[in-house]
Amino acid sequence: SIGDLIHALIDTLTAVVVLLEDAGALITCEEVNSSFSIIVTDQICANSLTGVAWMYLMLILVSFLGMIMITLRHIVWKSLANNITPPATGEEVVPLHTIPASITTGELTSQKDPS
Repeated sequence: SIGDLIHALIDTLTAVVVLLEDAGALITCEEVNSSFSIIVTDQICANSLTGVAWMYLMLILVSFLGMIMITLRHIVWKSLANNITPPATGEEVVPLHTIPASITTGELTSQKDPS
């Protein structure tokens, strides 16, 4: 009946009020201050300094190894190219004086003596 519904509503509202009071007790200044100081001083300050130190160490390491990799890549590619293609034979090597001038200079007209 209506009385039972009102009684159930009062019980529910009482439970909500008790929960809100408990939640209010959790966010008092002392509780927030202790949690805040634990998070900021213990976690953020200590761990962030360690993290920054590791970050700079890894940056220096990656930069150094990258520099070595870029410096030595020519040697690796040269040795790979020598393994893949054999060196040119005498028939494949053409002296530069036998190449027509039009190929090397891009001129299409033949050069004649102006005299």
